[in-house]
Amino acid sequence: MVYFVCYNYIMNMNALIPLGRKWPKEKINEKMFSSEDIAELVKSVQKPNMDRKLQKSIDAIKMIDTSTVDQIRAFAIDNGLAYLGVIGGGYEKLGLLDNGHLPIWIKSFASFATTQVYGISGNIENYEVLMFVDKVATSTTSTGDNTLGKPHFTKTGVISVKLNKTFPQIVLDSNGNDKFFMKTRSSQIDKSQRIDLEGNFSKYFDFYAPQGINANTLTILAPNFMQMLIDASATFDVEIFGDRLYLITQDPLYTTAVMSEAVQALKVQLAYMRRLETTWNYSPLHEPLDELKQADVIFRSPYSVKFGARRIGLLPVLMVLLFVIIPTLMIIPILMVAIPINH
Repeated sequence: MVYFVCYNYIMNMNALIPLGRKWPKEKINEKMFSSEDIAELVKSVQKPNMDRKLQKSIDAIKMIDTSTVDQIRAFAIDNGLAYLGVIGGGYEKLGLLDNGHLPIWIKSFASFATTQVYGISGNIENYEVLMFVDKVATSTTSTGDNTLGKPHFTKTGVISVKLNKTFPQIVLDSNGNDKFFMKTRSSQIDKSQRIDLEGNFSKYFDFYAPQGINANTLTILAPNFMQMLIDASATFDVEIFGDRLYLITQDPLYTTAVMSEAVQALKVQLAYMRRLETTWNYSPLHEPLDELKQADVIFRSPYSVKFGARRIGLLPVLMVLLFVIIPTLMIIPILMVAIPINH
């Protein structure tokens, strides 16, 4: 039995144990049914004296693997949350779009092939919380016969919290979850908005806030929340955008480890936010809220290459490689032949 206890909040994690530590394998057109859905579907189509074709269809339906959906659904029910499953209507239905204004994590990862799956909604610390997996079909392996083969996905775990007031956009991009070549949010942001914080926080996170309102942004994050983020920095990036707080992870969301870290961080930050909202008086310099300036197009890329602690957009790296390094390597042998060597 696994229970997570934080500030008198108890979360039952038992249903997540069978899911392990990896993202579930999925097919591009897979219908995410629970065992209850399958039973209802079979009941609705099953008839006396069925022909063989219909019986084969029912047998195929019964073979659908419902284990992942069943475990995530059980996790939601065990904790008094609602299981939404596949969320149709995309970001707009989720209330995450505001007259064309988008948080960085959507700008970085969204595409026409995006689906929000394994949705769960409910209440934590008296705030409306929505969690889901943002699944993007990025490519498909060719089978060689002009048919679609094995699909490939980018999966992002998202926890969205509806706040009671509007805040400026801030982004905390973790250095702990980077790889040498990775997809990252900060490559979309003009680097002039990066703020160095006191202590060793900048070692773990790049902190971005719109210029001209730094004093406001620094009061949004609770000091102990920031410490918890350091402890979980290999897992989460954080974004506040208007009346939403987001935790974003590339790790499998519905695992006991990731969910424990998420709930612990949320409980601390939301308790702090409730106190902050009573005195928060924010007048944006630019309506409806102050947003981060995007990087110039030449430096803007969803992919980055990491050199030490620095992250550089893939496009500038490719341009340096194409116009500087490769020509230099090509001209060196020519110079060696052209310039005589005196012995």
